[in-house]
Amino acid sequence: MWKSLSIAASVLLASCGFAAAACQGTNVEFEEKFSPPDPSWGANSDGAYAQDGKAFLKAPLNGIMYWVNPAFIFDNVFACVTFKVPEVKDAPAGTGGMIFWYENSDKYYMAAIKTDGKVGIWRHLASGWTPIYPLAANAAVQVKPGDQDVMELALRGNTGTLFLNGTKITDFRGQPPKGGSAIGLYSESEQSQQNIWEFTDLRVATYQ
Repeated sequence: MWKSLSIAASVLLASCGFAAAACQGTNVEFEEKFSPPDPSWGANSDGAYAQDGKAFLKAPLNGIMYWVNPAFIFDNVFACVTFKVPEVKDAPAGTGGMIFWYENSDKYYMAAIKTDGKVGIWRHLASGWTPIYPLAANAAVQVKPGDQDVMELALRGNTGTLFLNGTKITDFRGQPPKGGSAIGLYSESEQSQQNIWEFTDLRVATYQ
């Protein structure tokens, strides 16, 4: 587990983005191009902001940043995001991905890649992090600075499937909030420098 996961999060989140051709589902419930973003995201901050059709997350040193739009609640969906890999000094510390099954700042799930080529899924509670799919190396992870990764989550009931760049990573189960939940963006920064993760093209479609 990453050291920075034990650090209290800045309470910010954002609905996911995606590359259209890589995402499943035709009944689109929400789409965000960040040009400009829907005002329900709230005002830009130093750690989470949108400009020029992109969303940016800049976590504090050795910390995390996430951004959600609580005005949009989903249940049984395909949710996708495309994110660009930043420059990192310490590859295992570079972390970017998606928040899902978000209830509040103490209860949510997170799927992310590490810039050393690994991918994993965790559940966050007030007591800490629990691995749902422990970090594992996967050839589908694109890790060079400037590479773009497309992450998709197929969520139905208490089950989910994680895809990365069109490759199925794993099936999993969890305890989603009753009545639907928000979906967001997630990033971490290294101890020695802040990393800026760039996200584009949010899309959430019905999973029937």
